[in-house]
Amino acid sequence: MNTPRLVLALLLPLSATACASSGDMSSLKNEVAQLRADLTRTQSQVAANQQTAQQAQQNAAMAEQQAALANERAESIYNRSLRK
Repeated sequence: MNTPRLVLALLLPLSATACASSGDMSSLKNEVAQLRADLTRTQSQVAANQQTAQQAQQNAAMAEQQAALANERAESIYNRSLRK
């Protein structure tokens, strides 16, 4: 959602009372409903993206731990080979 639509969504309830024709009021109510639906969808997408980012961070931390263990194993094997 872009910022102008969000600002409009916040201002429409205030400006709606100033409209003279019921057609304008109905149109504004529909627009507000659409903007609220857009906002709900955007919030859901943000939550899903945050969850995905958190999972990616956890995966990266796990990969880093596994790489450290692999390095320790490789170093141990190398050191044993030097002693032989």
